[in-house]
Amino acid sequence: MTTTFAKSKQNTDFFSTSLIARATQISPQNFFEILIEEGLLTKAEKTYDLTERGKTIGVYKFGEKSDRWPVWPAELLCDFLRSSGHEIPAINYDVLLAPPNPKKAKKTQTPSTTNSELHNYKREAQQLRQRLDELIKALGISNTPAVESWIRGVGYLDEVLANIREHQYD
Repeated sequence: MTTTFAKSKQNTDFFSTSLIARATQISPQNFFEILIEEGLLTKAEKTYDLTERGKTIGVYKFGEKSDRWPVWPAELLCDFLRSSGHEIPAINYDVLLAPPNPKKAKKTQTPSTTNSELHNYKREAQQLRQRLDELIKALGISNTPAVESWIRGVGYLDEVLANIREHQYD
């Protein structure tokens, strides 16, 4: 089990809930309902929030305007839902990994980062690492170099840490 998990998750990327829904040919509305039913998300007015249970699988991605949304490792989320009795079709990787539509893609700028934002990044990195450690422990996986490689391969943690290092914030 350790080897399979470590090998299959080494280069895991996180994807939005809507994109995973499209890649599995489930309507986004139905997919969100499944995640709420499983206790992974709660719905606020116009947003969805990760529950404590949801934080064991997903994390938040932050936008330019202080908005955030849940993102997930697609295979891990779908495997979890299948193990909970949901009929989740196979992931269509052509959909999942397709480049964004250039007409819909926003031009990105590098915004300046405040100390408050850096503090939030640092806290998110610590929380993400803690959640990953809890998930590894819950799955009974040894923290081997391959698992560490997977954690680093997630990218999100490295991005946050690089941002912290760049601004030399403690």
